[in-house]
Amino acid sequence: MNKIGFKNFRKFSNFPEIDLGGVTILVGGNNAGKSTLVKAILLMRDFIHSKAAVYQNNKNNPLMPIFKFDTEHVSIGSFNRAFCRNSAQNEDTLSFTIGLQEFVISVNIRGTRDALDQSFVDKIEIFDTISNTRFLVSYVTNEMSIHFGSSKKDLEIVDNMIELERKSAELNDRINQSNDLDEISKIKVELNFVTKQILAIKSKTIQTDETVLFALPIKSILDVSRDGRMLLPLIVLYPTLYCQSETVGDKRSKKYKEDESQKKILSAKDSLIGVISNRLSRAISRNSIEYIYAHSVSQQVFYNIVKDSNDYVTRTIHDFYQSRISEGDEEFLFLQQWLEKFEIGKSIEINQYAGEAYRVLIKDDENNEAVDLADKGMGSIQMTVLLLRISTLIRMHKGRNLTVLLEEPEQNLHPALQSKITEMLYEVHNKFGFQFVVETHSEYLVRNSQVIVGKNYDSDEKLETNPFRIYYMPKNGVPYPIGYTSTGRLTEKFEPGFYDEAGKANYYLMRKERGLE
Repeated sequence: MNKIGFKNFRKFSNFPEIDLGGVTILVGGNNAGKSTLVKAILLMRDFIHSKAAVYQNNKNNPLMPIFKFDTEHVSIGSFNRAFCRNSAQNEDTLSFTIGLQEFVISVNIRGTRDALDQSFVDKIEIFDTISNTRFLVSYVTNEMSIHFGSSKKDLEIVDNMIELERKSAELNDRINQSNDLDEISKIKVELNFVTKQILAIKSKTIQTDETVLFALPIKSILDVSRDGRMLLPLIVLYPTLYCQSETVGDKRSKKYKEDESQKKILSAKDSLIGVISNRLSRAISRNSIEYIYAHSVSQQVFYNIVKDSNDYVTRTIHDFYQSRISEGDEEFLFLQQWLEKFEIGKSIEINQYAGEAYRVLIKDDENNEAVDLADKGMGSIQMTVLLLRISTLIRMHKGRNLTVLLEEPEQNLHPALQSKITEMLYEVHNKFGFQFVVETHSEYLVRNSQVIVGKNYDSDEKLETNPFRIYYMPKNGVPYPIGYTSTGRLTEKFEPGFYDEAGKANYYLMRKERGLE
């Protein structure tokens, strides 16, 4: 996932698309909208993974998809509750946009602001940045338009052509201005070479922009929808279904001829459309999103998965145990390393009892003597659960793209250990390719990202590969990015109340000591 944006959702009438990095840090006060962003990602996660179905909620268009405002960890329920109350009165549409590898996917949902259930998907747009092709479906008019733009490769060829023609003109000017026969001879050799390059490019077929508009072939889609394909890749295949449908009407009519002309264009693009659909299907299948939310922990000895299946800590321990991660495995070595760095212990042992209860033991001395996790402090328990979850995710998603939404991982941790969270996330990103979106109130977590950038990205060239992104979310307004310099300094300031709190307290004490307060 590389970007997210939305309009008229919750507190934001317009949340501009933001680019996500390997480790994106969201900072802001309470009720600033950090959880709104996470909800938007989770809702889009479910939508892009949804299956095609023959929906009967609309008699005029039985193919109109449904956008659900309830999913795991999101309980909004209705369009009315999802819609931004600060939007203009004439607004009745909210939208989400998400970047998924080379694709940008947008969905518009239209509804009634004073009703609980009346909402429907108005439009879906899928943009393939590789082929520069845009698919737009309107479920209100039952129409689809496709814009086949010049591909990146073709655009590069055109740019190269422009540069060569500029060079050719420059060489001709030099020939006309020179009286030196030797110089003219050398210039002509160069000009001849440039001319051959221009002719070679002109001999290639360069794709030009084309736009096709057609009605959705309802019957064909109804037939295909029943096989349980994913919705979005099927949308990309709509043009193929349209080409297969019979053109109706008077063959002499303008409308009939236009339809046949559209089908001819689309038939020539059949291979490209199939490739785009397959790439989109792979992008969706290979990208997962996991939410690790702020949860409570307790100092209990046994965790019963049968009685407490909804408890996050119990589920995490159960999932780790069931993943069969053993000592010596890469995931276990990761777990041991960070248990020690977070000063929790040197290793861990999980025992199962009667097939339903687990006991977690921490080995924290040289003699390998074990104590119950319950005997550790709340911060250690919290961090152990996080490390168990990440270790399990490494086992489950190794070699695939995973985005982890992480809410306030600094809970109950000492400031020195809060800063180590940044190091752990940085290592997991670099070693296993995981992407993180982190909600935090920890100054120490942010400051250590500066140290990591300063140590590892200390030139402008290296800085371009820096995985960290910071977005500050003000209480009133839209988020703004805060970048890094090659020395690790930040390019923008946070609003008052975050980085400056310690300084303000120290300033007061200094004035107090001098009798100025």
